[in-house]
Amino acid sequence: MQKTTIKQLIALLILGLLFSTSFVRTLKAQNIVESELNPLAIKGGILNDGSIKKYIVEKCSKLYENGQAASISDLFKNIGGGFDLPRFKASKNESFDYEKQKEGVLIMAKLYLCDNCPNFHANTSSGFVINKDGLCVSNHHIFSQTEDDKNTYLGMFAIDQHGHVYPVTQIHAIDDKMDLAIFKIDSKKPLKPIKLSASNAPISHDVNLISHPFGEYYTYSYGKVTRYYISPAKNSLRGSISADFALGSSGAPVMDKNGRVVGVVSSTFALFAAENEAQMVVKQIVPVSEIYQLVKNNQD
Repeated sequence: MQKTTIKQLIALLILGLLFSTSFVRTLKAQNIVESELNPLAIKGGILNDGSIKKYIVEKCSKLYENGQAASISDLFKNIGGGFDLPRFKASKNESFDYEKQKEGVLIMAKLYLCDNCPNFHANTSSGFVINKDGLCVSNHHIFSQTEDDKNTYLGMFAIDQHGHVYPVTQIHAIDDKMDLAIFKIDSKKPLKPIKLSASNAPISHDVNLISHPFGEYYTYSYGKVTRYYISPAKNSLRGSISADFALGSSGAPVMDKNGRVVGVVSSTFALFAAENEAQMVVKQIVPVSEIYQLVKNNQD
């Protein structure tokens, strides 16, 4: 009787070990599948940019083929609609936190077809959420299109850090000189906005930036406000910062030490001493005051 009991215990232990090993393998397999399905859902801060780009194209093209995305041409035909900027109470305890602010940073994707193949492609840039109902901000130039490419660019989409893909459903206000666009995405769940600062950041103050330069998704950079000026090209207010950004960063939020938006990434231009002798790159932003001005212009 005693020997039988010991044998049974040993058998149970072996079965338990086999079951736990199989369970761990199953969990690992599930994690691999989830990572392949949604590369943005991987925890730990390690991203695979190539997998993310592939995921974006697949998700956006599926929404387009199912008739769930408005064309960019249609978005421009229906600019308007009532909206209000959110009002946030000031808090002395607020501070910039990458993980927290990242929740409101979007990857913007412009879906298109090229002349060389039948496949869908996407140009990616940046944007951000400013209220929980899906009101967002980015640049005018990421939405813009010429007469020649109206049939090529198929739709505009926004992707959050969790991999949720939202077609842009409405452009509320847009301005070429300001290089700003305020638009809407629809979400079944409340989104996590980034608060707007009530005023522009003073020169020499710290700024933080989260953007997607050349498809390097959710890249952080840090710098200071260097100056404010009137852009000769657009005759509109601009600022410049020392924080790094590049192609793909357009539309990203520039945030102060409290994590509030003080500007929007716009463009860069190089200063040359002579031909092929670049000395400095100016990184232009649109100050947050221009967002308020665009809203005022839209309401007048």
